[in-house]
Amino acid sequence: MSSDFRLPDIGEGISEASLVEWLVAVGDTVEEGDDVAVVSTDKADVELASPRSGTVAQLCWTPGDLVKVGEVLLIFEGEAHYPAIQAAPALVEETVEPPPATAERPVVASPATRKLAAETGVNLDTIVGSGPDGAVTRPDVELATAPGSTAPSEETRTEPQSPLRQAMAARLSQSIRTSVHSTIHFQMDGSALAGMQRRLGGAVELTGTKISLTALLVKCLAAALTRHPRLNATTDDAAQTLTLHKRVNLGIALASDRGLLVPVLRDVAGKTGATVASELAGMTDRGRDGTLTPEELREGSFTLSNTGNLESAMIEYSTPIIVPPQTGILWVSRLRDRVWAEDGQAVVRPVLNASLSFDHRCHDGADAMAFINDLSRIVETPETALIS
Repeated sequence: MSSDFRLPDIGEGISEASLVEWLVAVGDTVEEGDDVAVVSTDKADVELASPRSGTVAQLCWTPGDLVKVGEVLLIFEGEAHYPAIQAAPALVEETVEPPPATAERPVVASPATRKLAAETGVNLDTIVGSGPDGAVTRPDVELATAPGSTAPSEETRTEPQSPLRQAMAARLSQSIRTSVHSTIHFQMDGSALAGMQRRLGGAVELTGTKISLTALLVKCLAAALTRHPRLNATTDDAAQTLTLHKRVNLGIALASDRGLLVPVLRDVAGKTGATVASELAGMTDRGRDGTLTPEELREGSFTLSNTGNLESAMIEYSTPIIVPPQTGILWVSRLRDRVWAEDGQAVVRPVLNASLSFDHRCHDGADAMAFINDLSRIVETPETALIS
């Protein structure tokens, strides 16, 4: 009897994933726990492990296809669940003209890709496939039907968006459609934060980890969110509810070659600065290497977007987009020397520019201002965050 392997639930709010590549072929024998495929979501590329041991009988999709959670990915040996190639009929002797030497090979495409081509009126024979062995993939068909798509020229180049960017675009579009974004821009005196980071620079021998400015900022943000739990919350639009979280599970926006990733640092307020710094460094490396696990991408309650070393121009502010179902996100610039008013005098201080976006359906402007005031005070006295 055959056994299906269906696309599992691989992340919070993820309903579909794009097949990146197969790690097995028909006829391969796999053991339970062996990786059989790589899929891409709006958060990361994920390797899928086989739920059982057996021999692969059928691969149901072509790389590039979009697969919904619960749909069959592959079938192990046994009775086929899907139409397979019919057995050849008994041979009948007859004279058949041989095909021309120039006969073209059939177009290789999955059933889902063929269905999309039929629905959009695309002739698969006219498309050069980008998949393995020239297989036509779903992005190939979508590219052929894109508005204004024309024949390539020397002046332009058209390429399909990666599955990760397609999924990310859908998720961010959902945020814009459902959340009522409101953004407040402000500045924070970063003198004390920078001084603490310099003092802790010599503590690497004790902690085994370099405590970065971002790690200190993460601790300050967690302390402020603990005091303002309504911003450390997620919303359920269908149920019309707001869930306040006791623990601060902070999403950290990371730029990668494949697109934006938002892994989650868990229970930030309950950990030491050294622990947060170590976990942040490891998570950043895994994000850039594409080795984050699905568990590291779940259950964020608030997000920090920190440009850090990526910022080269004098970027003043941003309008960060909330990551659903969260209700707030903070963008912070790199530390720069700026003119600062102190006791009626103009002085030069290291300053952080920041932008807080919040869902106005869940929070009022007064809530956001109170949070900003507390966060600014904590950044000016970061010892409070580390002690707590």
